[in-house]
Amino acid sequence: MLFILVSVSAFSYSKCDDKYLSVDLKCLVFLLIFIPSAIRVNIGTDYVNYLGYFNSFAITGNSFFEMGWTVLESIILELGLHYQWLFVISSFLIFIWFLFIDKKYFFPTITIFFLYFYTFSYNGVRNSISVMLFFLSYIYLIKNKKLKGFLFVLAGTLFHSSAWLCILIYLLMLFVKLSKKRTLIIAFIIYMVFFKFQLAQNLLNSSLLGATKYAKYAASLSYNKANEVSSGLGVLLRHFVLFFTYCLTSEKKVSKKEFSAMSVLFLSLLSADILATQIYAFGRLRVIFSVAYMAMFVNLYSWKSKNIFIEIGKFCSFLYSFLFVFVLGLLANQNEIVPYTSMIGVW
Repeated sequence: MLFILVSVSAFSYSKCDDKYLSVDLKCLVFLLIFIPSAIRVNIGTDYVNYLGYFNSFAITGNSFFEMGWTVLESIILELGLHYQWLFVISSFLIFIWFLFIDKKYFFPTITIFFLYFYTFSYNGVRNSISVMLFFLSYIYLIKNKKLKGFLFVLAGTLFHSSAWLCILIYLLMLFVKLSKKRTLIIAFIIYMVFFKFQLAQNLLNSSLLGATKYAKYAASLSYNKANEVSSGLGVLLRHFVLFFTYCLTSEKKVSKKEFSAMSVLFLSLLSADILATQIYAFGRLRVIFSVAYMAMFVNLYSWKSKNIFIEIGKFCSFLYSFLFVFVLGLLANQNEIVPYTSMIGVW
């Protein structure tokens, strides 16, 4: 129900010509997504964990997290606020970027964000803040506001260490020029090399990642559980849809800079996804670079083909995102948000 309300409101905003009504609709989309997140209680593992860390910080003054989150905890303690404000403020930081998205990008961006990230944001709070700052940096990059884009992705490092990898990807988007043909060739090489040499395990054993939490997660049973992500038809279908969606995008309907940046995101997602099929811990990287789907659907939505089969292909790609990513994710309770509980009761 919430997805329908958000989608209808976002679409209405994208088609609205009235200045004041447009503002109302944009704020409505923000509130529809923000309020359930802000008032949630005991949703996912992050809620309980962050509550424990917050209480520990209040007693010892020692923080386990990056500077941005530590400052947030300090402000809440200094003002004597209830710990629920952690999730109110973090939800605001995760979704505030909605208000900065241009109308022409708004509907596809919000829709795909909801399908791929919304439930994850309940269970990956700090990570979600950095990911959304990363996507905002992409938006500013394709608008040729490179410095502002870099500042946004740099700000992500204040909340999650994975944002340092996002900085690398941002620099690649900034300096690497890719066409669709070149991207597909690189993608094929990545596919062959990653699977042939089992790079996931080698990376975790290397000095680069060996001391990180990803290496620790790799040895954890909960991060190596078998599911549709790691083997079988689910992997083939997911990779097929990823390639299929990218192949549908148009080089001619957008600037070369935008298409090249989108192509870098596509290759980043493909690499992260292949790593996740080998070691479950890399699934978090796959989530980060799923912003590639947001970028690709912005491309697909910005033009309409006279070829009915291409339009059917676009619809099928969206249908996969809705059914296999969002609906099945809810049914499997992947992010532990069912049943939804809030400060005003259980839904």
